[in-house]
Order: sequence, then C-alpha cells, then structure tokens
Amino acid sequence: MLVSLSALATACAGRGGSGGPGADTCKGATVAVTATTPSFNFLPYYVANGAGLFSQRGLNVQMVEVATGASNLAALLGGSADLTFTPMPELLNSRAEGAPVVGIGSLQTEWASNLVMKRSVMEQRGITEASTPEEKVEALRGLRIAITGPGSGSDLVVRYLLQQGGMNPDTDVQLTSAGSGQNAVSGFISDRFDVFALSSPGADIGITRGDGAYLFNLAQGEYPRLAGMQHITLQAAEQRLDEKRAALGCFTDAIQEALDIIHNDPARVPSLAKELQDYVGNDQDLFNQGLQSNLPSYPKRVAIDPHAAELAAEAANVLNDGHVDRETLESAIVDIHAQP
Repeated sequence: MLVSLSALATACAGRGGSGGPGADTCKGATVAVTATTPSFNFLPYYVANGAGLFSQRGLNVQMVEVATGASNLAALLGGSADLTFTPMPELLNSRAEGAPVVGIGSLQTEWASNLVMKRSVMEQRGITEASTPEEKVEALRGLRIAITGPGSGSDLVVRYLLQQGGMNPDTDVQLTSAGSGQNAVSGFISDRFDVFALSSPGADIGITRGDGAYLFNLAQGEYPRLAGMQHITLQAAEQRLDEKRAALGCFTDAIQEALDIIHNDPARVPSLAKELQDYVGNDQDLFNQGLQSNLPSYPKRVAIDPHAAELAAEAANVLNDGHVDRETLESAIVDIHAQP
C-alpha cells in the first residue's frame, strides 16, 4: 500500500458534517464553485442547493460551468473559484506537480466516468455482459474514443484502463478531445466516435440516442481495481481555504446533509435536483436511469475516506509512474473543521 490505512485515517480524522460553523458564522459569505457538464457526479450539490441547505447556512453559492477539468484548475488557481468538483487522481496529480490544492470533502466514491460503446462495435468484437474486464479493455484497441479534454477525469480513466490492458493510449487507440461532455455525446450519436467516456446523464443519453451500451458502468464499480475509489472531491486552493475556512466548512456541512437525504430519503431527490432535471429535459425515465445507476457511488460521509483516497493515489501512480508519494497524499487531504 502507498500509505498505511491507520496513518491516513489519523490524518483524516475529525472530518464530517457535525461540529462545523453555524449559519451566523457564514451569513452573507459567497462561495464560487466551478464544475463541468451537469452530471450525476455532482448530485449531492444539486440536492443541497434544491433543498435550500446552503441558504439555510447563510451562504450565497454561485455555480459556474466550465468545459474541462483543466479549466477547473485554472479558475481555482486564478482566484475566480473557491471550490471545484474534481476527480481525486486529477487533484493528486496537480499537487504532486506543485499546485497548492487540497481536498476538503467527497461527493462520490466511484470513478463514474463510464465507458459507452456502440452496440454494433460490441457485436463485431464479441463483447457481452459476460465478457471479462480484460476482454472489454482489449476491445478498445484501435477504436475512436472521445474524452472531454486532456487531463480530465474521462481522459485519465481511459488512459488508466488502456495502460492496465498493456496498450499505449497515444498509439493503440484514436483518442480525441471533444472539448466538452455535450460534444462527446453528440459525436457518438453522429457516429464520429465508437466509444466515449462520461458520467450520467451524458452516458445514458448516448446509450438511448446513439445505440450504445455500457462497456463499463464504473459508477457501479464494474472495474474491480477502481471499485470504491475516491472520485469527485471538493478541491480548494490552500490560500483560499485559509481565507474562507468558515464558509467552506458551512458548504461541506450542507453537502453532508444532502448525502443524508440521498441515502435516507431518496424519494425526495428527483424534486430537489432541478439542474439535472432541466439538463435531461425533464425526461423522468432518463433521470431515474441515471439516479439508480449512481446511487451506490455516493459516500455516506462527506469526509474523505482513507481507503478510497489510497485507491485514487494508486490510480494516479499508474498514470504517472509513481509520483504521488505518501507525503503528497497525506498533505492533499485537509480537515476543514480542525483548527488551522
């Protein structure tokens, strides 16, 4: 293991929704958040917003949509964002390369950038639900694969799987940056791509409208070595965390309450997640498909789980030849409610 679970658990201890700052502390504070295409990856945020959990704490939360993960990091380091929703391997890569960023909470603990393949291609390559993970990865060889952008979660997961299958992502497939999730889906529907990597509901739209099927439903842990990995992480710049610690603590408390709703009262979720409903055109079948697919991927606690973080570090090291060391991992996770 990269770092012992007991050591990392000690480093992570105390994080969670209880004991955080109250509404009086956060009254009038603004938190600017960036994220990519509307996605079930961010469901706890949509639920918190729809249930008024941010406003109850006195927060003014402003969401800005960006095209790719690279835009997320630029907004964070440039000071135009206080938080981004970022895959943990991406955060760890950035920190290992010197970026002063940390994770202060978890939205999702499965790497849910699902891989969708044309049914006709699956038939040509003999892939069925009974195929092994190794056979499914090998079926990607030589295909046209869409990602949202270089360094994005979709890019990283495709590269990870190809490397696990002994392939070179730059030569053994035709990897194309679509520029956004919407472009990846539309390109798949118009037959410009054989495969694309994206979370729900984009993945489900591609399946429904582009004659696709899941090659890997990663939201349900279908690739064993990635199952349970810390994925969508609340990422902050260290300086901004110092400046807005109380407000960001209120934000994580609201996310914790949203996670409680998702797990304990899921019937409320469709009416609260208005942004996702709008994105799928209020198509209830499509929304429910994405919700059921992703429910197992949400943590019960906003605190970053030590084992899930280790899995993210191991994935990052597969991608980047082991440059995420123990110090990088431990320093990348901050107890938002601890005394600075």
